[in-house]
Amino acid sequence: MSNLGNLILAVEQILARIASIESAIPKQKPSFEDSLKRIVMVTSVSELFSDELEVLSAEPTESYYKYFKSYDGDDLYYLVSNCLKLDQTKTQAIEALKRISSESGIDALRVKMLYNIGLYDDFPLHR
Repeated sequence: MSNLGNLILAVEQILARIASIESAIPKQKPSFEDSLKRIVMVTSVSELFSDELEVLSAEPTESYYKYFKSYDGDDLYYLVSNCLKLDQTKTQAIEALKRISSESGIDALRVKMLYNIGLYDDFPLHR
């Protein structure tokens, strides 16, 4: 076997060993908070990892409500807006915003004006 053949074989063995070691390492799922923080940084759902989407879709509305209420950052609007854009987080985000809007008149106005949640609830449906 030539030197090149030996080198290729050695590289293949090294890559196989690395793959074996990586597969043995337990995968840690991202936290709900870390996954939400990443939502602010991405421009499309394809930029999120599948583990993050899994965590976000499994989280109950209560967690979104608490996170939105306690969030202390200038980018809350973008965080909530991106949650409303993702199929995996839309329902929980809407329910959390509806709950927030029910707490005070100013919160209701903010939710209506910023996110259009409840904006058309006051209009009768024409059939």
